[in-house]
Amino acid sequence: MLAWKQRHTLDIAEQTLAEKGDLRARKLSDLANRLDHRLEQAVRQFAQSDLRAQEIVRDVDDLRTGFVARLYEAGGMEPALAADVAKIEYAAFVGSQIVWPDMPADERVALDRRFAQLVAMATETGSRK
Repeated sequence: MLAWKQRHTLDIAEQTLAEKGDLRARKLSDLANRLDHRLEQAVRQFAQSDLRAQEIVRDVDDLRTGFVARLYEAGGMEPALAADVAKIEYAAFVGSQIVWPDMPADERVALDRRFAQLVAMATETGSRK
C-alpha cells in the first residue's frame, strides 16, 4: 500500500512539480492517465475490507485533491473554487476507472484536456459576471 502511495501519488507529484508552472497540469494528466488503473481499482477494492488500507486510500485522496487544488490556485483560481473543482475532477478520474476500465490512456488524456477546457470556459464566464 505504501509503495502504491509513493509511486502513484508522491512520485507523480514530484515529476509534475519538475515542470514549469503552466505545463504542470498537462504533465500531471499525462502521468496519471498512464498509470496502471487496474492496480488503483484493486487497492480501492482491498480498502473496502481493511481499515489500514482505508486510511492510506483516504490520505492519498486528500493528497491528490489538495495537489490539484494548489495547481488551480497557482493558475489564479480562488482557493474555495479550486478545492471544489479539484474534487469534481478527481471524482471523474476515479469514477472513469470504474465505468470505463479498458479506456486507452490517450482517450483518458483527451477527456482530461476537455475537462480543463470546460473549467477554463466556466471560470472565464464566471469572472465576467
